Amino acid sequence: VPRFKTLSADEFEQLALSGRPFVIEDGGMGQPFSGWTCDRFRREFPQALVQLEYVKGGPAGRPIRPITEDWDAELHRLPNADP
Repeated sequence: VPRFKTLSADEFEQLALSGRPFVIEDGGMGQPFSGWTCDRFRREFPQALVQLEYVKGGPAGRPIRPITEDWDAELHRLPNADP
């Protein structure tokens, strides 16, 4: 998966519209939760809800699940991204 830093808005849009996965290495720089794992969020905010993005199937729209569920272990194929 290609990795990028210091993307402009136009560069990000091109990558996002390509349908291919990529990593933005400095996307959270300076944000208070940068570096937190899903497990840390679960411990700190056990009542929180997670809005799942890019999930195929399930309820219409974007599914919302409790953060304490095992949602991050589920795998979902992405059109034009997964082989």
